[in-house]
Amino acid sequence: MSRVFASLIVILFVTLVGSAQTPAQPQAPTQIQSLSTCNLTPSQSLAIRGIKLGMSAEQINSVFPSPGQRETVFQNTTGRYPKYGAVESVISPRDYPSIANDKFADVARVAVTLFNGRLTEFSVDYAGPPDGPWWSDVDCFFAKLSGPFGLPPAKNWLGRRFSKTLNCNGLEIEARLSNGNRGLILLRSNTDIDAMKERVAAEEEKKRSELKP
Repeated sequence: MSRVFASLIVILFVTLVGSAQTPAQPQAPTQIQSLSTCNLTPSQSLAIRGIKLGMSAEQINSVFPSPGQRETVFQNTTGRYPKYGAVESVISPRDYPSIANDKFADVARVAVTLFNGRLTEFSVDYAGPPDGPWWSDVDCFFAKLSGPFGLPPAKNWLGRRFSKTLNCNGLEIEARLSNGNRGLILLRSNTDIDAMKERVAAEEEKKRSELKP
């Protein structure tokens, strides 16, 4: 099972245990909600190097043209693990010579997750030293992104030194520093993530009910 789905199961288990042990209390708005003035939806989210939430597998394959006999991004992904309607792939642009030095210059890798056949989450991990820049903190990296991508101002984001997150209308955007202080930007459709959690919950409940002691 992939890390995304293993994490979903752990989150679900902790949530169920916590709710069973703790009396329900009124929930105060989170800091992200109080700060955010972003009304973007997943369908309105920005495109990065031709990749955009909601794309199909075929559209993603067209962004990464398969060289020679190499498999396309989503050609052989069935049956690897319980996916609950989702499938993941990590793409290294250097494996696609026709775009590595042009459209995907300065990009180390792209991670994509499809749910129900549509792109529900993706991240772009930019190259770090020696091929790319080193960022001292996420504010410097955010400043580089905000203009070209038209992102809401930094004051609307919740973050620390290495990460900034913005919650919009069913859309989550995160800018952070990854290994070696490389820049990474992630976009996620929270509506689809919630649907995945529901499928995981239903499947785990099915397994528990079918267990024969």
